[in-house]
Amino acid sequence: MSENDGHHVADSPGTGKSHLAQAIGRAVIQQGYRVVYREAHTLLEDLADATLLGTRKDYVAELATVPLLIIDDLGMRKLPHTAAEDLLVLPCQIVRLFPECLRDLI
Repeated sequence: MSENDGHHVADSPGTGKSHLAQAIGRAVIQQGYRVVYREAHTLLEDLADATLLGTRKDYVAELATVPLLIIDDLGMRKLPHTAAEDLLVLPCQIVRLFPECLRDLI
């Protein structure tokens, strides 16, 4: 957890990506760090709910403070029509709230 960078893992269904992501998350927790693990559809539902409740900024701020955010199963379920925009805007919102995160987004 000493490096601040993002990773993307893609492969065919059933190849162990989720298992690997969960194992990494568990190892990071065992090192004393906080981890948020969300399937993409759940994260997007949470963002939509937070928007409706007027708490989106707080929710994004909460995500930005977690050392490891794992977004799993992108594309495994039908996503709402706002999904692409939400997933593209989320990093920008994090940077706006926490400019120091800019170096982490490539």
